[in-house]
Amino acid sequence: MVRNRRFLRLWSAYSASVLGDQIYLLAVPLLVFLEGGTASTMALVKSCVLLPQAALGVFGGVIADRGNKIHLLRLTYLGSGIALLVALPGYLCLPDARLAVLAAAALVLSMFASVSAASVDGVLPHFAAREELARANSMTETTRTIATVIGPAAAGLLVASPFPGSVVLATGIAFTTAFVLLRGLDTPTPSKPKANRRATTLLQDLVVGVRYLGRSRRLFIGIFLSTSTNLVLGAHEAVLVYYFRSTLGMSAGWTGGAFAIAGAVSVATAVALAWRAPSRHYGRVMALSIVLQEWAWRSSPWAAGW
Repeated sequence: MVRNRRFLRLWSAYSASVLGDQIYLLAVPLLVFLEGGTASTMALVKSCVLLPQAALGVFGGVIADRGNKIHLLRLTYLGSGIALLVALPGYLCLPDARLAVLAAAALVLSMFASVSAASVDGVLPHFAAREELARANSMTETTRTIATVIGPAAAGLLVASPFPGSVVLATGIAFTTAFVLLRGLDTPTPSKPKANRRATTLLQDLVVGVRYLGRSRRLFIGIFLSTSTNLVLGAHEAVLVYYFRSTLGMSAGWTGGAFAIAGAVSVATAVALAWRAPSRHYGRVMALSIVLQEWAWRSSPWAAGW
């Protein structure tokens, strides 16, 4: 893969964008707390990050499937970078509107993420040969995994700095860097459409996808469990940040470190489950992971004070 420069550019852009995502995910509730926000306010602003991805995920997949994926990636990365760099002056100059600025930026990033995630998955086979595809997927997953550890730590340190708004600037730079890395990258030539394939609209493709999801019971259950778990854990994360900061008196830096450690433990647990899991019965593994997350939350030391 080292000699595949086209893939390395795509992978580098993806790495910058996913790191920016992970930084902003924790930065939002930390910044809301600095503005005197309550736990419910944190959860509300955090919902601007989670809900669009859950609601627009299918739309993002359809858009990515119909469009030029590299072009879409450039647009989403550029749009995310501009949204954050525009939000920074608003955050600095409009103290009374900072919560609205943070929520609006989170909303924009989440909508773009639903398209960029599907675009990366769809374009990856065009940038790696068949024998390299497994390694390419491994590299992107490794990057995402590392970002779940580095991102929260970086967010905590930036928010704890004398200039908390630097976390917005850093995230904007990350997405802008991702856009620059993709500039001039040649777009893979799309395969020729079949002669008997009828032209369809975006809405028609969406209906086909939803109907297919309804017919596949296992796929529906898997997506439902994954989406609902992510939504619950995302809302819980905002409340947990509030508890760390207000009740335990932890600094933003230590809070970011706690979430970084939690990310590392989650990765280790996922590796262990994947290693010990059978080649089938993935549903059991997913159910077990959800039960373990609930048990970890209820048995955690700080849960006793709630």
